[in-house]
Amino acid sequence: MKTVIWLMLLWSMAVLAGGESALSLLKKGNRALKEGDYDRASQAYEQADAAKPDSPYIHYAKAVAAYRQNDFAKAEEGFRKALDQLRQSEKPDPRLEARCQLALGNTAFRKAGQQEQAQDFPQAVNSCSQAIDAYEKAAEIQPQLADATENLKSSRFLQKKLIRLMEEQKKQQEQQRQQQQEQQKKMDELAQRQQQAAEQNAQQSNESQQSQPQQPNASQQSQPQQSQQDAQSQQEEISKETQELADQMQDSPAKEKLQEAMEKQKEAEEQLEQQDREQASRAQQEAADKLKEARDSMQEQQQQQQQQQQDGQQAEQKSQHTDNQQDTKDEHQEAPTPQGTEEDTPPPQEDSSQASAQPLQDDARDILDKERVDRKKRQSRLRLRQLRSVEKDW
Repeated sequence: MKTVIWLMLLWSMAVLAGGESALSLLKKGNRALKEGDYDRASQAYEQADAAKPDSPYIHYAKAVAAYRQNDFAKAEEGFRKALDQLRQSEKPDPRLEARCQLALGNTAFRKAGQQEQAQDFPQAVNSCSQAIDAYEKAAEIQPQLADATENLKSSRFLQKKLIRLMEEQKKQQEQQRQQQQEQQKKMDELAQRQQQAAEQNAQQSNESQQSQPQQPNASQQSQPQQSQQDAQSQQEEISKETQELADQMQDSPAKEKLQEAMEKQKEAEEQLEQQDREQASRAQQEAADKLKEARDSMQEQQQQQQQQQQDGQQAEQKSQHTDNQQDTKDEHQEAPTPQGTEEDTPPPQEDSSQASAQPLQDDARDILDKERVDRKKRQSRLRLRQLRSVEKDW
């Protein structure tokens, strides 16, 4: 019987020591977070997680540190882990659940801002939809959480702005698509003309090599000379039109191929001036191949743009349900912004660096309650004094 009591005592002290370690490390991380030392905070939270890996409060704290370091992917993962562990817990904590949803909304809002800067408006609209969904859940769980309500307004305002920008981008993309189609058509035409010029010069070169040497008369001598001049004029015209097309294009893989084609065209002109039709034909053939590669590259670029437009349409449709929830009287009004900011699309209000400390105190309190229950089962005054001394350290 004494052995059983002693083992129970050791077990309860181990539980208490583990809780103390996790709490101490969390407090250390909170202090570092408040001081802006996010690396030190993350390190302390990782150690706390190792001491108590099933605590949603520690996952929340780790995610806050990642959020402050702008590592939004890691922050989102941490907040979701905290939510998962809360759902598995026997004792619900609506306050922490609401703050996790608020934090997920803040994370999605920040991602939307980054995507806006990159002009990836479809993805930014999607991120805004995620932020709105999270803020709505946070406000539903804890209606008195003012940050969720204010940030919800800011997210809706940003989403409307992003949809306008996405519409403008679609118009520009449509104009660009039409221009690219005309350029692609011109590339195809130039490639065909360049191919024909290469074949004609190759044929002329073969005929010259196969003909028997003889003394031509005046009319026979002028005929090849005229053909040589026509070949030079033809190549100069193709080169000029290729240069004009390249000048109209922005930097792209297709333009790089055009520039390579122009180098071969210049080489062909030089060979024609030297009346070396065989070498000129080879250079022209290479130029024709480069023109075809430029055309194919532009086709691939158009396909990518069409896919982006489709993604944008899907994102717009996905966000329409959010707009339908707005009151029609607010349709032509700007959404209110959080107090104390004057930005066009103000960032969500930051969660306090102390937010993770109070929930873990609740977690530690559960450990202490359990210890008190175990303590009532033991009769030794000495053992009771030992437990009380540990309790004071908490």
